[in-house]
Amino acid sequence: MSIQRKLTVVAFCATALLTGMAGAQAAAKCSPYEQQVAKQIKEGRAFVKEASFKKWIDAGLQTKAPYNKKPYTAYSKWYARFDKLGSQEAEAENVKFLEKHGFTASAAYSVFQGYALNGKLTSSVDIDFEKKMNAYPCR
Repeated sequence: MSIQRKLTVVAFCATALLTGMAGAQAAAKCSPYEQQVAKQIKEGRAFVKEASFKKWIDAGLQTKAPYNKKPYTAYSKWYARFDKLGSQEAEAENVKFLEKHGFTASAAYSVFQGYALNGKLTSSVDIDFEKKMNAYPCR
């Protein structure tokens, strides 16, 4: 391996290390509430890729949803955490979060629901929320 190639590899590794450290520092600056929202967003992004998630969203408005079976139990727990993040007990944190980031946990859920129901976002409000979610520094 040439010297130039070795230097390139070392520079790449150093950049990756610094980027990882910066991400860890940014996450460390996030409040526990912000970290919970970040976890919900991460899980939501994974769920949207699953065909069963769309079925769960569709069935969620009906009594026939099989909530006692996998993968629906995971979705139900995920949704319950969204509900908890928007509850009256978390109202002060929710307001601070909205003021700081421009969206709420329930707005994030609305984005995932839009993808599950339509395959894409059709609401300009959800499109704006998704932009804010993508810029969200807590990951």
